[in-house]
Amino acid sequence: MNKNFTLFVILFFMSAASTQINAQVERVIYQTFNLNDSTENVFLNLHDNFEVIGWHHDRDIMVESTVQLKGGSMDLLKAFINEGRYLFQPKSELVTTTLQLGMDKPQREFIKFKGTACEEIVTHRIYIPDGYLKVADNNFARKPETILVNKE
Repeated sequence: MNKNFTLFVILFFMSAASTQINAQVERVIYQTFNLNDSTENVFLNLHDNFEVIGWHHDRDIMVESTVQLKGGSMDLLKAFINEGRYLFQPKSELVTTTLQLGMDKPQREFIKFKGTACEEIVTHRIYIPDGYLKVADNNFARKPETILVNKE
């Protein structure tokens, strides 16, 4: 009976350890970017999967990034988030009134945890104001404003 109990305990801890190693951790990160009156174009410079969604805010773009790490720990994922691995970097071009959104390092290095490669899945939802139209794959332009003429 004692051997069966010992065997059960060993199998239980081995099962728990293998579950921990194959665990998937996930985190959602939010960023917002203010659009000023001179921003006529928004260009998305991304290499991850993304979806663009229109929304009712006139002056803000919001980015919702979902990061999944398979085979890693939550502490490892938090460390990468804190170092800015998944943050967007805005770049404004005053001459062309274009806001570029992208990442400093679009091609990230592979992650290893305890000698094993981790699978990293990053997807983005980008909420762009309804006042912008898609004019190319990753390019959005402000809608021309209708000028009302006073007829007197």
